[in-house]
Amino acid sequence: DMNSLEMTSTVLIYLVPHLVCLFLYTVLLQSCYAAGKQKLIVAVAVIALLLKFSLTAILKNLLDYQGIALATSLVEIVVVTMMVYILRRENRIVNLRKLFVLIIKVVIASIPMMALGYHYKSLPDFSTGMPLISKFRVIPAALISGLSFLAMAYWLRITEIRNLTGRFNLKQ
Repeated sequence: DMNSLEMTSTVLIYLVPHLVCLFLYTVLLQSCYAAGKQKLIVAVAVIALLLKFSLTAILKNLLDYQGIALATSLVEIVVVTMMVYILRRENRIVNLRKLFVLIIKVVIASIPMMALGYHYKSLPDFSTGMPLISKFRVIPAALISGLSFLAMAYWLRITEIRNLTGRFNLKQ
């Protein structure tokens, strides 16, 4: 039905910041390990877990499934901020400009996902007479948004994505 279609597209839109932060998290996590900050990483993880449970409980009651997506994105933003602070305090991030450029590239690569979310919300309801098939419309949307993110990230020369796609190179 149209309600579930709109809810799915809103969840997808709310998860875009999570995607950006998740990408940054993987880069920052490696830097924290290299800086020998394993105990701080565990502390950040515990704080993130407690914050995730708290925000999910609060926002789920206010916004339903969209609240869970929003809580996920907010926690990732807090985690990335804490990791940048830790690394900056230890002088492990000397060039914040490179990090900022990376953030901009990931945000640009996420634009197709946001656009798909808005477009998906406006699709007409085709579920009349096809209740099972209409429920699977989310799968192509997720695949298209994920692949478009990878394509945009590759085009923007994001090193981690290029390395990831290089692992699947079948040429011998």
